[in-house]
Amino acid sequence: MPAGEQGLVRTPYISVLVIAFTRTQFLKYALDSIGRQTLRRELFEVIVVSNYDMDKSSLEKLNALMIRTDLRELESKMALGMDACRGEVICIMEDDDEWEDNRLQAVYDLFTSRKDIGYYHNAFSLIGEDGKKLKDPMFRLMDRRMMRAGQYTRDRTDATFGSIRKMIKMGLSFNTSSMSFRSSILRERKELLVSLKGRSSNVDNFIFYACLLSGAKVYGDSRRLTRYRIHPQNTSKRFLTSGTRPEDLGFGILLKMTEDGEENIQIRRSVECMISDLRFEIYSKENVRDRRLMLSAIAGHMHYFSLSDMQYDFMLVLFGLLYFISPRLGSMMHSIPSEHLG
Repeated sequence: MPAGEQGLVRTPYISVLVIAFTRTQFLKYALDSIGRQTLRRELFEVIVVSNYDMDKSSLEKLNALMIRTDLRELESKMALGMDACRGEVICIMEDDDEWEDNRLQAVYDLFTSRKDIGYYHNAFSLIGEDGKKLKDPMFRLMDRRMMRAGQYTRDRTDATFGSIRKMIKMGLSFNTSSMSFRSSILRERKELLVSLKGRSSNVDNFIFYACLLSGAKVYGDSRRLTRYRIHPQNTSKRFLTSGTRPEDLGFGILLKMTEDGEENIQIRRSVECMISDLRFEIYSKENVRDRRLMLSAIAGHMHYFSLSDMQYDFMLVLFGLLYFISPRLGSMMHSIPSEHLG
């Protein structure tokens, strides 16, 4: 180091916040992918929040700050880690995912050149437990919509109900390891984030809506810069079970975020519509025994279909009517691969 720079500490522009659970078999690959980033090392810091003692050698390679906690929930660990983040931008990395080598460079280039951007989401590829790429019908339509959109930008002024639904169907509110955001946006809502406690499956949506409500622009990037791992311990694939209710997943907190201000009406409607989506999913698992509630869900989706004119909502209404007439037939129709739903 040149003599004139001795003692000079540069504040990193990006804080990489790694959330570690007990999926130790994958964490090494997540950290290795951070270590391979092409972005200059002094431009980002690494903070690891974990509820177990880790091998310090992998952390030392990254000069990472380790925060040991008894907290287990994703949202609680995020809030704790954010207190230690010094960067203008925060990138979340869950311990079972990986990044392509140029991911942080892409984040840095965008946020430094576009001060109006508050939230960034890149597309992702799927990998299995062995790290090999795979395909999953559950994500096929989402991926196709993202690839078709290319680079996609929206802010609150042009975030109509239909455009928000489009962003959600493109996957812009899914997978925290594909998200980056200006730290100030979530710091303002940290108490609400912590109140999600026990509802980790909705953290992705919380981050997306917090950024949308901030008035900053949302940016979708069709480059696959994240590797999203599918495995039995994957929380996002098993949070929805028979007996789940929307309030169990923190949707009431999302509604609370959007209750103030006439400018938030379109955003609130999209949250309400997500609740209707969820009801259909729950009923498909329960084989629809409560027809009164199903009729309520159908009526809700008929209203939102009139607002967004989306084929997806039309198909859900159709499936709901089929459920009402014959739960068995409705269940068969709902199992049709999602790429056929528009």
